Amino acid sequence: MIGRRVIAGILVAIFFATMLALACSPLLLLMLLALSSAALYEFYALALHAGYRVYKTFGIFCGVCWILCEYFFLPPFALMESQTSHYALWSPLALFVIFFAIMMRTMFDRDAKRAMESGAITFLGFLYLPLMLSYYVRVAQWEAPAGHATTRAAVFMAFFLSIVVKMSDTGAFAVGTICSRTTGIHPMFPRISPKKSWEGLAGGIAVGVGTGMALFFLARRFAWGPDGIFWASSGAPLIGTIGALALSLLLVAVGVFGDLIESMLKRAASIKDSARFIPGIGGLLDVVDSLVFAPIALYFAIQVAAALR
Repeated sequence: MIGRRVIAGILVAIFFATMLALACSPLLLLMLLALSSAALYEFYALALHAGYRVYKTFGIFCGVCWILCEYFFLPPFALMESQTSHYALWSPLALFVIFFAIMMRTMFDRDAKRAMESGAITFLGFLYLPLMLSYYVRVAQWEAPAGHATTRAAVFMAFFLSIVVKMSDTGAFAVGTICSRTTGIHPMFPRISPKKSWEGLAGGIAVGVGTGMALFFLARRFAWGPDGIFWASSGAPLIGTIGALALSLLLVAVGVFGDLIESMLKRAASIKDSARFIPGIGGLLDVVDSLVFAPIALYFAIQVAAALR
């Protein structure tokens, strides 16, 4: 079991790495749409299994619309100041339209006996997956000359956060499983996930932070990533060694909590895995759970670092 789970985790990390390193901008968009929609479908399946009535197709449609809007209309960070009014207009408007549409869908559903639950959980699924994962678009378009485009340098940041988080997942599982068979484990959050241990957390931190620092030194050595973040063509880069260590720890931490949040949802639905088509892992929601909050954490961490500089 441990070998199959670790191998599956490494293959998932390689898949993310390959797609982020080689894929063109439209293909990255399609990959994000597919992952987000499939994970959201599994989220709604959990809710249905728990006895809630939700609107799967409509919620997934809203998620696709949101990500497409982010991709085509979001100004890249480099142009954000000059187009602030444009973004400030459509982004809240899009959120309002989606929320209003979900509530209208609920209102016209004659079979919605618990309308508050149906509307709230459908909208929660949209917030939890498409909206959070759409920050991959913001990261990948960080220094693009216009919307609906990405740059190789910015895509490296999406690659960075994905590999750090998924390698942390794999390290946590491997170390936790080994300890459970040898010295025993100390459960970290038994009410939510009895098999997650402090030993596994330590292993995940070590592997995740080690991966992040290795990528940081490679980025600084070979000028990977946007100019000015890990390296700079002139002046000092925004993130140095201590900053890279803190950023790696942040990504590992939000990855751990993302995993626990999904475990909480599965426990509420009395389901072990969100699906069963990935050997040793489960479904796509089980794959992306730790990645859900990482893009937004990276996006704003870099902005905060720039503001405090």
